[in-house]
Amino acid sequence: MRLALILFMTLSNTLFAYTPSLESLLRNGSNIDIGKNTVYANLIIRQLDPENGKTIVEGEEVRKEVIKILIFNEYENYPKLCQVNYKGGVLNKNSLLNWNQLEISALNGRFANVENSSAELFYGVMTYLLNNESKVLFNFLKKYGNNVNDNSSLVNKEKLRLLSSYKFFVSKVGDEESSELKNPLNPENDELKERVEEIMARPFLDKDSIVKRVRENDQFYWVVSDSHFHLKFDNEHQIRNLKVQTNIGEYKMVFGAYSEFGAGLKFPEFIWFYDVNGNKYEVKASKYTMFQDSDTAHRNRLKRYTKHMEENKLDPPSFRFNFLL
Repeated sequence: MRLALILFMTLSNTLFAYTPSLESLLRNGSNIDIGKNTVYANLIIRQLDPENGKTIVEGEEVRKEVIKILIFNEYENYPKLCQVNYKGGVLNKNSLLNWNQLEISALNGRFANVENSSAELFYGVMTYLLNNESKVLFNFLKKYGNNVNDNSSLVNKEKLRLLSSYKFFVSKVGDEESSELKNPLNPENDELKERVEEIMARPFLDKDSIVKRVRENDQFYWVVSDSHFHLKFDNEHQIRNLKVQTNIGEYKMVFGAYSEFGAGLKFPEFIWFYDVNGNKYEVKASKYTMFQDSDTAHRNRLKRYTKHMEENKLDPPSFRFNFLL
């Protein structure tokens, strides 16, 4: 009972002094917890003319791709991203071109070369928005930023040690006041008691120096700014803008209003993605959902994809956006 009360007080103090960290912001807080469910999204990607916003057409070919991104979370610490590619801008089994799968943790390594930075950024954003998965995008930003800290490095170590000591105390004596062990949260010495109160009043995470709260046109935003990147989130922790300066140029992303897709999942109405060459792409989701899954069901799903691919025997398209698997 006492431990629950202490933890509640700790959480309350943390919330009142709340400033999110970069890692906390990169968890798509508007989504519900996905857990072991599989999520998937059907994405329509078009290349737009930066001047008039119209889809670019070269000859008789529309610069458009349709893909399915499916993230398998049965093993929560090792989520897998499966991408299914379709030909001709149509998503059905007859247009299935190919598929490939890899663990999300391998994405940064897959796109380690600077020439693949557009792909690393794209999949970092997609895994963050679709799966509440911050690692790929966080590591991408850390590569170019100077003061990027994950939550583990921001933990207030004095508070952690104090709470760990109290946990040990409770595990040994519970609420037995006559125990020889002393409650570390209630020392007899007045000076020590004041010190404990001061430590317990601190937030559990130290302030992330690159996160600021700013006001723009009567709206408050969380802005994350470092030497080579700038991100802006609204009060619901939904990302609205992103800029990253890399060794080969600047990437920019603009995120539209977030729409409810059912099952407690939200995704921007559109994403505009500007690469280092000034090319503009638009990403939209025609479907985004999640469902209970199993290892067997997923293996059978991949077998079906392979069967459709072998039956279709489609020639590779004449172009592919260079940031796609």
